[in-house]
Amino acid sequence: MDNLGLVVVVLILGGAASLAVFLVRQERKRAAARAALASLRGWRYGAGGGRGMLYHVEGEECGAWRVECWRGGKNSPGRTAFTCGGASTGGGVVHVGAAGMAAMLKTPMARTVTGWAMRLGGSLGMSTGPLERLMEHFVEVEPGGPAFAERFSVLATDEALARRLVTARSCEILLAYAPAAPGGRFTARALFVTWSEEGMLLSLGREASAPEAMASFAELGIALAKESRDTGW
Repeated sequence: MDNLGLVVVVLILGGAASLAVFLVRQERKRAAARAALASLRGWRYGAGGGRGMLYHVEGEECGAWRVECWRGGKNSPGRTAFTCGGASTGGGVVHVGAAGMAAMLKTPMARTVTGWAMRLGGSLGMSTGPLERLMEHFVEVEPGGPAFAERFSVLATDEALARRLVTARSCEILLAYAPAAPGGRFTARALFVTWSEEGMLLSLGREASAPEAMASFAELGIALAKESRDTGW
């Protein structure tokens, strides 16, 4: 290898190493900012946790709740989830997802979307099976107005339960998180919430790694859980 080639290799390796160091430092700063913001809110913050978990946060505003965030990778944007066992339905399942969800689940293409089948089947205590069989347990409900229907759709095992949980206030809360502004539709497609006997699960299909993103996602979950608990059943 001539001197010029060697210099190029050294520069590339040096640049890659510098970038790696920069990214590590940035993530440490971000983690410290997340911890500080969580403390300011009165939440308990923990970094890491194995299996690619970036952080977890816990609080008590709507009963015990927890946020877990898994870091993204080359082929994944990561995932962030909020759970609250106190927001249980006591029986029955209500699932809010992206607009057109019900129609998509009835198409042949949906056979490859195992994530939907696993979530819906798991909420019913069923093993994953044909989506046609799974969909027999659900009805599509339209609890919100046109703005809500543009972003979200609702599936439920009981229509009355869905209307009790997905209130006008719940619709406002979800629309505020996924507004009509640019990016809102993308956020709505990445978001879903399920109420079941086990409690409430709110999931975002990407990592909420920025401190503000962590806080806004946790506050979304708290607001939805409070609203569902306030309605009673």
